[in-house]
Amino acid sequence: MGEKNNCFVVAVSGGVDSCVLLHMLKSKSELLPPSLIKNTKIVVAHVDHGIRENSKRDRLFVEKLAKEYGFEFEYTDLSLGKDASENQARTKRYEFLEKVMKKHHAIGIITAHHGDDVLETAAINIIRGTGRKGLSSLKSSDLRIRPLLKLSKKQILDYAKEFGIKWNEDETNSEMKYLRNRIRRAFSSVESEKKEEFSDHLQKIAETNQYIDSQIMTLLRYRLKGKAVLSRSWFVKLDHTLAGEFMAAFLRLAKVQDIDSKLIERLVVSLKASKPGTKIDVDKNHVGLITKRSLRLVYRENLKTLSV
Repeated sequence: MGEKNNCFVVAVSGGVDSCVLLHMLKSKSELLPPSLIKNTKIVVAHVDHGIRENSKRDRLFVEKLAKEYGFEFEYTDLSLGKDASENQARTKRYEFLEKVMKKHHAIGIITAHHGDDVLETAAINIIRGTGRKGLSSLKSSDLRIRPLLKLSKKQILDYAKEFGIKWNEDETNSEMKYLRNRIRRAFSSVESEKKEEFSDHLQKIAETNQYIDSQIMTLLRYRLKGKAVLSRSWFVKLDHTLAGEFMAAFLRLAKVQDIDSKLIERLVVSLKASKPGTKIDVDKNHVGLITKRSLRLVYRENLKTLSV
């Protein structure tokens, strides 16, 4: 186990990306960061979304693979139905992964997102109008580790071929009702050199975003002085776009889950215009309270103001 509980939950769908990732973890591939292959305990987690009729075969496949590799296995059947949206499936999937993480006292969730996913996600976010953050949203963090981001889909397929890795193909990957699949098809005709250029541009944007975020966070911490309380007199003077940037940073600092543009806009407008006493649902753990002078983020269960 090492000096600490070096346990990771690995999300495995049964597709080529996650099967390659699992093989890399088992074989302690040099393509992975040392922290993921030294004294590491692996728990394989599989989600049957219940969207496809034959999805059970993927669960059985992944369960067998985990057993062959000597890894623990966890799964859930969500039974979402064929009309479930991509966002709904993703939200429920991560809820399960976080439960498994807590059960095994794991220190992070490892996913098989790769370089092509970065490009697709950026394109999707441009279409959805998510702003600058959407261009660098798919990255690794301490809790969500994505070690394959520097590998292309072609490199992953080449690895699978080299080591004879088997996987299950998800038929929904060819269904054009999903935006990501339409974006993926569009990218399939783009030259590798152009993809690399796009990837380089996104990396530069990510670095710029990181600098902007650090500056905003520094100013925000100076204003908050340890409490999750935003002053109305200061906030109403901000330009609407800048107000949104500070609100997003405020929510991240308070560890609010599932921050999106709608939530940010709702809170910005409320802080600038709502009457004192207004309560705003933020997420399952937090509520926003509008007072005469401020917006306070409080814990839903006891209405106690957060410290940040």
